[in-house]
Amino acid sequence: MELIELQNLMLVRKNGEINKGALNRYILSKNELLQNRINELTSFLDPSINNNYDRVFCLLNKITEPKKCKFCEKQIKVSKQYKTYCSIKCTNNCPVHKEKQLKTYTTIDQATGKSSAMINAEKLSIMLNTVDEKTGLTKAQLTGKKTSKTISMVDALTGTTIAKERGKKISKTVMNIDALTGTTIAKERGKKISEHLNIMLETGEYESERRAKMALHTMKMDIDVNTGLNRSQLRAYYGALTKELKNQSVISMLGGKRKEFTTYYRLVKSFTRQSNYKSLPNFDYWGNHATDENAYHLDHKYSILRGFIDNIPAIIIGNIVNLEFIPYKENLKKGYKCSINKNELIANYNASISSPTAKPVDIDDSIMVSPTFLKNG
Repeated sequence: MELIELQNLMLVRKNGEINKGALNRYILSKNELLQNRINELTSFLDPSINNNYDRVFCLLNKITEPKKCKFCEKQIKVSKQYKTYCSIKCTNNCPVHKEKQLKTYTTIDQATGKSSAMINAEKLSIMLNTVDEKTGLTKAQLTGKKTSKTISMVDALTGTTIAKERGKKISKTVMNIDALTGTTIAKERGKKISEHLNIMLETGEYESERRAKMALHTMKMDIDVNTGLNRSQLRAYYGALTKELKNQSVISMLGGKRKEFTTYYRLVKSFTRQSNYKSLPNFDYWGNHATDENAYHLDHKYSILRGFIDNIPAIIIGNIVNLEFIPYKENLKKGYKCSINKNELIANYNASISSPTAKPVDIDDSIMVSPTFLKNG
């Protein structure tokens, strides 16, 4: 099997690594034909020692014979390339290993006057005892501190540790049952992968590639009578034209204050990140629309561009009262338009101020409404 075929079958990721997590759980357990095919191609492996990961490792690296112990010649795991012996017993009994070990302790380096074992021991001692000037800790202590931080440090927003948060996400994927499908997210993914692989085995072509080819063929064949262009050419032309018109419209609205808008935009994003947006409805569906067709985007009800033009402080535009999660298609269609007016925005912000000493924002107060970093043109 070639690398491209292994990637299409989802046995290997795009970066060239074996898809270890889903290998047995979703892919081979659901496809008996694929499992039998891999077993045939790697029939030289002992099933009691080598698992599916080792079989895929052989196909990926084009290994055609089993790996054997140097001393007793029993099979060992193919994927563990660093291993040359099947057990510690074989390692200690092998005369070649004994000779190497003896050389390590007896051969003296002419430059240092020390054996290899003594040099390695000194290097280890330096790593464990050398103190970092900035932190006052050794390398070993710094490594332990990072691990401890992940396990014990509590996040102020969630009230749990980083390790527990990761555990919750994994648990949600495996345990939570969707009301619509009646199955977990993990099982749904498994079903989709199984369907794609069955199509691949039957047709010899991955489903996404097949759909892309069909769509491309349709677009190339469907020629417009008026322009003489096919559908794909028309889409590219109108897409470029719409983008150009949109850019010209935004530039004219900014009125020569593009640098100031960039500063304002970054400030709004900073306040947005500081807000407790994770508590908003539909946060669980937040994602990238390129990989998830049901993804939601975090939207500013009163757009950032409109807020800049109307001189509304960045802290209000980036506040949680101006945020909501909406389907990505709605957000892309909305663009820089607003779903609420200025009066509603200011009223919502003033209502959200919990401190009794805080001064509410007046819509006509030019000092409060205008961002202080902007120069009035």
